[in-house]
Amino acid sequence: MRRILPSIFTSLLIILSFTLLIPQTHAAVLSGWGTATIDGVINPSEWAGADTLPFSVGPGPYTGTIYMMNDATNFYIAITVNGDTNLNFGDGVLIHFDNDNGGEATLEVGDDYIWHQDLSLFRDDFWMGASYAPDASFGGTTDGSSVASRVSSTNHFELSHPLDSTDDSHDFSLSTDQRVGFHIRVIVSSTGYDLFGGSPTNPSTWLHDYQVASAHVYSGQTTDSYGRVRTGFLTSESVYATGSGFPSGFGVDIYITEDLSWMNGMSPTDISSDGVNTVTTNGAGDFGPVLVWPATTTVGEYDIVIDVDQDNKYSLGIDHVNDPNHPGFSIVEYGSSSVAVGGFYAPVNSFAVLLPYLAIVGVIGIITTILVARKEI
Repeated sequence: MRRILPSIFTSLLIILSFTLLIPQTHAAVLSGWGTATIDGVINPSEWAGADTLPFSVGPGPYTGTIYMMNDATNFYIAITVNGDTNLNFGDGVLIHFDNDNGGEATLEVGDDYIWHQDLSLFRDDFWMGASYAPDASFGGTTDGSSVASRVSSTNHFELSHPLDSTDDSHDFSLSTDQRVGFHIRVIVSSTGYDLFGGSPTNPSTWLHDYQVASAHVYSGQTTDSYGRVRTGFLTSESVYATGSGFPSGFGVDIYITEDLSWMNGMSPTDISSDGVNTVTTNGAGDFGPVLVWPATTTVGEYDIVIDVDQDNKYSLGIDHVNDPNHPGFSIVEYGSSSVAVGGFYAPVNSFAVLLPYLAIVGVIGIITTILVARKEI
């Protein structure tokens, strides 16, 4: 028995050691994909891909919503605050990070910290061991930006920070699927309120992580009215579209454009007879089939652009083109300039279409001539 007890004690120590090495997982994990324009206006369509978290804190109370998302380069955070009578120098947001998501009882030197206060002040700081200090004051750089504004009766704060800046000593370095713990304090009229409790300098008391997202896998294509995929249509046929994997319950704009090689930031121009079509996705993020170009259509090669954030701009990783570098679908005339193959239409030479029939007629003519000649003999 005496030999067994030390063994048990040793085993418990080993298990405890490994447990302490495992990154902390908090009560809630946020993750979203998108790109925001940091202008102090939280546009619902712009932040459609963000994960959200509502809050209520302080007297009144002050209520609002936290939005978080990332693209391939930046981490974006937006916060609305309701109940404040105005936006002034005493309002702001402070965001603390546990860079390695270790959930320790104290911050570690180099842990990241960004904040916005006094209407236009953005700070990128780091934990020195006893307090925070600006990165730029200790050989680092200020990475990110923020803007605040008053929208109707609500204060809007938008901030951005690189996922992996070159300032490794003072900023977090995050890649896809990695998590970072965070704590947010809202400042209203110079009074700070810790959202969801916890201490800003004690990550073990924090409740939330952010997990870096990857680009959404959207699918959109042209179809017939039954939802069957088509890449070729006749001018007498209507064009429909379906899509899947988009944000659920959101409106998206569907453009029919000339065939282009699409690059980030390009603005689509709809050339269909009924203009831009706006549809709302269902709970699974799907839509259609929806009519996007009624017959009679025009001969040519085209793309279908699905503008998820409805900003009349193609944003790589947010919006969808059914084929960014080749025609998404074609429209042709029926008859002398087209032929149907398995439900798809493509332009061909008119003589090539008639050639098999002419050959059959010719063979029949030869056989008939031979039979008539034999009877006469």
